[in-house]
Parts: sequence; C-alpha cells; structure tokens
Amino acid sequence: MKMIRRISNLVSLCMLLAYVIVLVCIWSRIPGTVPTHFNAAGIADSYGGKGILWIEVIVAAVIRSEEHTSELQSLPLI
Repeated sequence: MKMIRRISNLVSLCMLLAYVIVLVCIWSRIPGTVPTHFNAAGIADSYGGKGILWIEVIVAAVIRSEEHTSELQSLPLI
C-alpha cells in the first residue's frame, strides 16, 4: 500500500510540474482573456484574465501539500 501511495504522489507531482512547464512555455501564446466557466451546452459563460490559470497550480499544490501533511500526521510517533 505504501508503494502505491508513493507512486501516486510521484505521478501527481510530475503532472503538476508538467502543467507548470507547459504553462510557462505557452504563456505568450495564451490570449489575455480565457474562458473560466462553461454552461451545460458547452458555451463559455464566464471569462477571466490568463493569470487565473495560475490559480489551478496554487490550488493543486495546496491540496497536494494538505494530503501529504495529513499522511504524515497519521503516522505513529513510535
């Protein structure tokens, strides 16, 4: 079980790093305004600046760190 968790942590970290690398590489080609929400028909109904894309990175990093912290806190102290 620990091996699966380690592999899962490694894969999630690699995916987060890949997202950051791709975002940095294509930053100049991203339009200034990007869709942030789509309705049920698939039509964009909310827009924001391209800086909003970094919020995904921040949220993913916070969730990852919280999961890692809770995992460490559940370990026995002995």
